[in-house]
Amino acid sequence: RFGQEIEFYVGDIHVAELEASEGEEISVLADGQMTPVKLISPPYLGDETLLKGQLSWSVEITMSGGFRDPEFMFSFPNEPAVEALVGRGVGLLDEVRLGHRGIVLQQDRPRSSLFLMPVRTKDVFHALFKQAGLEAEPSQPGQYAEQIIRKMGSLHGDCRVFKIRGVRDVLDRLGDGSTLTKGNIYQAVMCETPDEHGRNWRADLYEDLILRYGQRRGFDFGTTFDVLLEKRILRPGFVFRCPACFKDDWYHVSEFAEEYKCRFCFTPQRVNFASVHDWQYKADGLFRIPDSAQGSVAVILSLWRFQHFAHGDHGRYVTSRNLVARDTGHRCEIDYAYVLMGTFDTSYDLVLGQATRFGDFTDDDMQKMSELADRFPRKPYLAFSTLKDRYSDADKERLRNLAAKGYRVIAFTREELDPYDLFDRFEKAPHKHAVTLKELSANTLHLNVGSGAAEPVAMSAGSAGEPGAPRAPA
Repeated sequence: RFGQEIEFYVGDIHVAELEASEGEEISVLADGQMTPVKLISPPYLGDETLLKGQLSWSVEITMSGGFRDPEFMFSFPNEPAVEALVGRGVGLLDEVRLGHRGIVLQQDRPRSSLFLMPVRTKDVFHALFKQAGLEAEPSQPGQYAEQIIRKMGSLHGDCRVFKIRGVRDVLDRLGDGSTLTKGNIYQAVMCETPDEHGRNWRADLYEDLILRYGQRRGFDFGTTFDVLLEKRILRPGFVFRCPACFKDDWYHVSEFAEEYKCRFCFTPQRVNFASVHDWQYKADGLFRIPDSAQGSVAVILSLWRFQHFAHGDHGRYVTSRNLVARDTGHRCEIDYAYVLMGTFDTSYDLVLGQATRFGDFTDDDMQKMSELADRFPRKPYLAFSTLKDRYSDADKERLRNLAAKGYRVIAFTREELDPYDLFDRFEKAPHKHAVTLKELSANTLHLNVGSGAAEPVAMSAGSAGEPGAPRAPA
């Protein structure tokens, strides 16, 4: 391995990538000088008589693929608890560690085999929590959100329909078991009459929203309605009145053909198609749970924004977790957690998030999140999301105070959650083309919290920085 040690950096040497055939002379530029290098196969690697332990060296392992499967991770935060988890997965706990760029395997024999076991995303997050003195388990709302994402297909590609405020309004109205016609749904989605939280239809947010492959640019209600049916968010049916017992009820399309059986008196009845005018739709599955499945949609939209920001490949998430502090027994809940990995190394940033639909956050929320952040050696970002167009004055003050204390705060409103891209939104923000979480934090604080939100004070080298920044390993 050819490389160099970086001053004040304790860890692996940074290895230069050498690609050439054996014996071919190449040059490496180092400190302004060209250094000739000839690749020669180490003779001991082909020596069958070499005994175990006579020599030792390290092998760096890079894994690729599987980026679109959120249940597993292939790039890992460089933390002791995660290193132990990866070591158990490989089955060589004492011979595997996490280096600057990935997994490092200690070798002491010419030939060996390595059998890698998939490492689950939730196990990596739980290891990070455990290292911070927290025991974690999924909460009921978290299980709802996870199941909704699975039902839809994927977070980034299939959950965009929830960005439309009118769709969220429809789900809220259907959460009590009521029914709506297609005309009712159209009116809700396209409604421009403002309420206390804003108005449903805003062309500036939705006119370029693409909901599925092959869709032409420009919003189309027909496509939106088709997606709601294809994903089985809505169930079609009719309301029939039984001529025998005079009871009305809604029947799903699978429950009748030319006849249906009354679910009250069990009398078979013919469907009077002449009296039926419009299909009537109910919410299906988990969307029958009130408040959009206990706030799951707000969590999904927050995770969608982070996943889009990370371009999908470098981020992983878990939905709501119940956390218990091992030292105090204190219990709390976070709505989601997101980890953004460095592009070419094992640096990372952790995000702990709270999401609300239309309510305000509380002083207790701010206290809880700050106490959680203090437990981590590498301070996480604290993200707050609301589906309102803007924060209340009280919430702005809370977020300003939290940022002023040095916590890294990301403040999302509908203005950041509903659009596909944020170029227009960030036109007059400090960073028009935000590419780091630090820039995202600065933009959202500037736009949503106000001038009183200064950038957080600098953290120590072991607790701040962006993915890719050199830092001392744990």
